[in-house]
Amino acid sequence: MNNVLDDAFLTSHIAFFWGYLAESTTSKNQRALRVYIPVLTPLRNGDISDKGSISTVELFNVVTQSVEKNDVHMSRTIYAEYLGFQSGRDVPDMYKGQQVLVMNYARSDQWFWIPIDRDDYIKTFEHTRLHCADIALVHKADVGDEQIEREQGLTDDNTYFIEIDTKYDKKILMSTSASDGEKYRYFFKIDPTDHTVTIWDNLSAKPETPHNTIKIESDPTYSTGEIVKGRITLQNEAGSTLILEGPDIKLIAPRDITVLAGRNVVANIAGETSVVIKENTHIKILGNLFRQVFGMIHAEVKGLFTYLFGSNRVEDVVGNYTFNCTNHVETAALRTVTIQGADTLSANAIAVKGNTTISIMSGVNTTLGSTKVITFTAKNIGTSTHIFGCCGCIAH
Repeated sequence: MNNVLDDAFLTSHIAFFWGYLAESTTSKNQRALRVYIPVLTPLRNGDISDKGSISTVELFNVVTQSVEKNDVHMSRTIYAEYLGFQSGRDVPDMYKGQQVLVMNYARSDQWFWIPIDRDDYIKTFEHTRLHCADIALVHKADVGDEQIEREQGLTDDNTYFIEIDTKYDKKILMSTSASDGEKYRYFFKIDPTDHTVTIWDNLSAKPETPHNTIKIESDPTYSTGEIVKGRITLQNEAGSTLILEGPDIKLIAPRDITVLAGRNVVANIAGETSVVIKENTHIKILGNLFRQVFGMIHAEVKGLFTYLFGSNRVEDVVGNYTFNCTNHVETAALRTVTIQGADTLSANAIAVKGNTTISIMSGVNTTLGSTKVITFTAKNIGTSTHIFGCCGCIAH
């Protein structure tokens, strides 16, 4: 014990030594490790991972005048515990051969080690955590026994923490807690092994059930087997969901979808569009409507379909036009429709306000009554047959 770094340490009953770890960390927050101190065993050669041995020696007891046998524990390393200067409970992961500062108090059997971070090249993986206790119980309606909870120690559930792990689970996890009466608990997790980033919350009353979730999947194929180039999912507790899945987008609303645009809404659809409407549909357009369809239009409406135009409506349909409706009402200053395929229009009643021009292959003009007269202009493009009622309504 005479080899101290400075004689002043003797007055404080503390001796400091330079040492090397003789073993690596084998579990999370392992505090006790064996340390090799060169100044205590200067003639030591070879491996430093000696864990000691037991030898039996014979001693002559002058009091009893007899020979006694005693076991002597022999070791070229010392057993030291981690001495942390921070408030956190987390113990750094250490590896054999790393340099540490070793402290001994009053020449006793108590030894402590402190990492000095001089051997980063020895490190391979690490696990570290920063946390704050959350057990003051100041917000709880039912306070309970705070002392019991304190004696149980700090856990994931009664701390706010950030955990970075490359050794055990390969993740970064951030979490709040609900141990002080918080209604919700929040999580943020980066999981490179699962190729995901997830943000979610849950009710304190139902900690096992996610409340709202945002999830990024860099490689959905990893979990599903189906080849998908990326997936982002947003979902709330009510089940409203937005999924960006490869080249596809899925929008799910258990109730309403509202789109508010301050200027333009542009939809460019190259393939087929299918719309199923179970309730009434009202469309109000204050400006012009220009629609060009290069495929087939097929509409099935069971209920009221209303078009209100503040200005003109122009349609150009290259394919067929099929419209089946129980009650169809349109209001427009001018309506021009050019159909190059077959035109099928079926409705119990259609009211059109304003000029209407429909271009077909052969004009048919049947007027029953004088309430409304609609003129057709033949362009030899498609075929259409219409029968008009006495009020100008079309019945097909």
